[in-house]
Amino acid sequence: MHEAIAGDAILKSYSEETRKHFAAVIKSLIDDALTRALNLAHARMDEWVKKTLEHSMAEAQKALSAANSDFKNKITGAWGKLIWACFGGGLVAGALLLAGGFWLGKNW
Repeated sequence: MHEAIAGDAILKSYSEETRKHFAAVIKSLIDDALTRALNLAHARMDEWVKKTLEHSMAEAQKALSAANSDFKNKITGAWGKLIWACFGGGLVAGALLLAGGFWLGKNW
């Protein structure tokens, strides 16, 4: 009976020590796998952010270029003629008011 109890104690002690070693091995394997997975995910995320940012900047540049060319087309087209006509009319009206003011100042 004593031998059976001693054998159980040895087996229990051996099992506990084996579990600790397995736990240490499994922990190191999981830590390595998690580290690699996190590094890979971080690298992919950085790459995705960089590509998305470059794409967004290219789209914004295209939109700005389109707006600029549209504005230039409007200035040189029929709207442009109207704008320049209004600008010229304002200059002529200003010159007439200035001349009229001088004339009234001298002759009144």
